[in-house]
Amino acid sequence: MIKFFRKIRQNLLSEGKTGKYLKYAIGEIILVVIGILIALQINNWNEKRQNKLKVDNLLQKIQQDIETDISEIVRLTKFYAKKDSLIQLVLDNKLTKEDYQKPTSINLHYLIYNRDEINLKNIGYSNLMRVQDIIPQEYNSILEQLSTQYNDDFVYVDEAEERFNYSDHKFSDFLFEKYDWYSSQVPEFMNEERIDYFVNNVRHKGMVKKYQYYGIHN
Repeated sequence: MIKFFRKIRQNLLSEGKTGKYLKYAIGEIILVVIGILIALQINNWNEKRQNKLKVDNLLQKIQQDIETDISEIVRLTKFYAKKDSLIQLVLDNKLTKEDYQKPTSINLHYLIYNRDEINLKNIGYSNLMRVQDIIPQEYNSILEQLSTQYNDDFVYVDEAEERFNYSDHKFSDFLFEKYDWYSSQVPEFMNEERIDYFVNNVRHKGMVKKYQYYGIHN
């Protein structure tokens, strides 16, 4: 193609057709510029398409993270709902020594001395924020919702978990330092001192109330 255009220019010059040559040269320049602009437009379109595909993949990862988080929250809700029903029995003074003496009473003995953590996932969102300069504008509404979820709600849950974890460890440390029966090798449901503490100690009921606040109501 280049040889073809060059031959045309040479013929025009050899025939002394300078005016036509100049017009042709200008036309050729315009064609080249148009070709460059088209190439740039195609390249820009391809880049946008690739960026959108990358963002879509990251959003799909976030969706998977959220679905996993929901399953985790449902599991945890069931775990603490069961605890809450037992906690209410403690606070209403409806549990007796006989309840703690049953071999199956392990959940009562460790009612506020064990917990299950929630580990929300934010890897997908973090990866998305690393490429936020290529996110298409049509995703702005999604980004606003994700920002609220991960920058506000996520932080709130994380801080609540820290407070709950600190409180739970504090309860265990208190019993370990103050009461020998807490470290006793006697099975829990046969340990009279332990059972008496759970049934009659006012401080224990206060800690149960605090556990309910930090671990369930929060």
